[in-house]
Amino acid sequence: LVTGFEPFDGDALNPSWLIARSLHGLDLGGVRVQAEQLPCAFDQAGPALQAALRRHRPRLVLALGQAATALSLLAWLYLLFLHGRFWKADQRLPPWRADRPPPITDWPRVVAVVPARNEADVIGAAVGALLALDYPGGVPVVLVDDGSTDGTADAARAAAATLGAQAAARLVVLTGAARPPGWAGKVWAMAQGIAEAERLHPAATHLLLTDADIAHDPANLRELAVKAMGGGPDGRRHVLVSLMVMLKADG
Repeated sequence: LVTGFEPFDGDALNPSWLIARSLHGLDLGGVRVQAEQLPCAFDQAGPALQAALRRHRPRLVLALGQAATALSLLAWLYLLFLHGRFWKADQRLPPWRADRPPPITDWPRVVAVVPARNEADVIGAAVGALLALDYPGGVPVVLVDDGSTDGTADAARAAAATLGAQAAARLVVLTGAARPPGWAGKVWAMAQGIAEAERLHPAATHLLLTDADIAHDPANLRELAVKAMGGGPDGRRHVLVSLMVMLKADG
């Protein structure tokens, strides 16, 4: 924890240091808080801090300003260490292994919902990947064409047709209605798609909400379903599971 180097109004201690000192030694999710005073002249603050960093080799350095920021600091410490470490970027779903017995047998019924607006150049890959998912019983796809002017719907149907009649029959293209006041375009398209999915597939228990420019790996949905249904390492069921896409940049 780094705070100011001079007392305020002649006080014996900087109020921020009082906050830092109160946190010293705490164990926050396996990370120990180290707060240390570095008596030095103002122009030597930089070298003193560098020496302390070399000595302690911290994983994280937090700067603490005036005492009024104490609540903010505590909130950040809570979010960083005691809130499930949501910020970690190394989390992965257990990979699907077709050569091993499946970790679950109660595969949920899933419907994919895809909002799309002027996505003719990418919708074919997205729809084709969804219809080709390696998932028990296959996955119905509801595509909501949100006022496209570039032939997005036709491109989606054409991509589905290349996979055969059975796959093509699992694609429904819904022409989106005009957006009512108070709605954002994409969310309104998603709401329409969800309503249509529930109407066409009342036995479905889960929705796969995905974008028109995402091409799924064939095993993606199995991996998500395993996590949702408690087949992951933690054994817990989850109401919501998600994946971050790998971005592709051309040019």
